[in-house]
Amino acid sequence: MAATPEAAADEGADATATITLHLKRKNGSFGIGVRDDNYVQEVDEGSSSHEAGIRVGDWIVSIGGVSFEDNSLHERYAATLPLLKAIKDVPTPFVVRYNPDVHP
Repeated sequence: MAATPEAAADEGADATATITLHLKRKNGSFGIGVRDDNYVQEVDEGSSSHEAGIRVGDWIVSIGGVSFEDNSLHERYAATLPLLKAIKDVPTPFVVRYNPDVHP
């Protein structure tokens, strides 16, 4: 597992750039841990998420064209879970917001 940061900035204030990545399950998993506000808190090395470019500190803002940015914090995660569960082995677009100063 990748190291998790001590604390994330509120609402991703430093996460000012977005990128669309395509993600699918690998060995039945995405290999990420996501907080209830869609902040990526852990990424397994070698997982499909890691290979796609998702990193600790990213914020998931959209999956398969469904945006969460206008939802409340609680609604973001509630909307994200069913979409994550529905993804199988087909690459699905994820839009993540990230801090360009620390993202590779």
